[in-house]
Amino acid sequence: MPRGGALQVVMRALFLASSWTWCIGMFLPVLLLRDFGASSFWVFAIPNVIGAGAMGWVLARPGASEAFTRAHGPACQAFSAVTLAFQVFFVTWFLLTEPDSLVGYTGLGAILAAASLWTVRARARLIGLGGVIWGLSAIAAAVAIFAEQSSDPGLGPPVPLGSQSRLDLWMLAPVCIFGFALCPYLDLTFHRARRGLSASGSRWAFSLGFGIFFVAMIAFTAWYAPYLALGEGRPAIAHLAPAAAIAVTLHITLQALFTARVHDAELREARAQGGRPMLSLAVVAGALLGVFAGVTSTYDPPLWLTGGARTGELVYRLFMSFYGLVFPAYLWIVAIPGRFGGADGHRRRTRLYWAAIAAAAPFYAVGFIGHEEPWLAAGLMLVLGAGWVASRGERPGRSLAA
Repeated sequence: MPRGGALQVVMRALFLASSWTWCIGMFLPVLLLRDFGASSFWVFAIPNVIGAGAMGWVLARPGASEAFTRAHGPACQAFSAVTLAFQVFFVTWFLLTEPDSLVGYTGLGAILAAASLWTVRARARLIGLGGVIWGLSAIAAAVAIFAEQSSDPGLGPPVPLGSQSRLDLWMLAPVCIFGFALCPYLDLTFHRARRGLSASGSRWAFSLGFGIFFVAMIAFTAWYAPYLALGEGRPAIAHLAPAAAIAVTLHITLQALFTARVHDAELREARAQGGRPMLSLAVVAGALLGVFAGVTSTYDPPLWLTGGARTGELVYRLFMSFYGLVFPAYLWIVAIPGRFGGADGHRRRTRLYWAAIAAAAPFYAVGFIGHEEPWLAAGLMLVLGAGWVASRGERPGRSLAA
């Protein structure tokens, strides 16, 4: 670890872990466990940890992060806007599933306490706050595990999980790898953490942040996922002991709101510098979708449309399509090595990108929303093929870190 910078590296590592512990890491494993069983956690966790940690190595060269965000600023801002909306949706949906319970009141209290996050303006303080949030989650994990172990053993998961085949899981795995390998490069909070570090500090911070601190957070997810998986596609935690349910609620709410706050900060800065005004739209859209999901939480849409998912899970999966298709496809077709040509080349790749998204979206919808995972392979092959076409005629030799 670089001398004199150990504390800076650790604080940024904790910030990275907290900024990436959001409603994907805290709820997607719940759905995967319900559908595919315990082995699905590794399909989620391994690409996630390696993909996020790799960014600190790929963009270790001084100036690489700045060059990337200059070249792809609008895409990075879109990533922050969607991620902010996703957090607002999830927290709203989460609390409206049990509004009159102790969990609901705990969540509302956490929201009021987390409102102080929006009074923090200095970037350095937000980075330090990431360590505080991580510490609170670690305490919540300890309390939850102890409370559950001390409770009536009858409160444990009463039914087996994992009804879909192993083949379906393996069809989903390439999409997880594709998304988790490429999405981190559009995350402005990652770029924020990277820019305060040397090349060696970048490698250390991303390795510690995702190899240790983030792993601890998703290990907590793996612990509570069997309980939440019994909520019929809702983030319901009634199967936990009361103290454990409160601790999990605090963890989920605080982590999601912290992620929302740091992306809010990035969008505010982009708007101040002439970027697109996406902040208000993201918050309003997320809140409205969360209310819709909450009030229709017991409604069953047509089976042919959702594969049996209720409305909240349907909206959740639609948000996930950004991270499984829309954002990684942008990296693959527009921003991957050898594709940084002139303005004409960029326009060509952008047109090809939108065409690939339109062609692949039906396959992703049938595969991920309709629970027909083999169709995902066809959608992913279309995107990969479009990336190959985009590289034809481009001058080689420049990389993501260029």
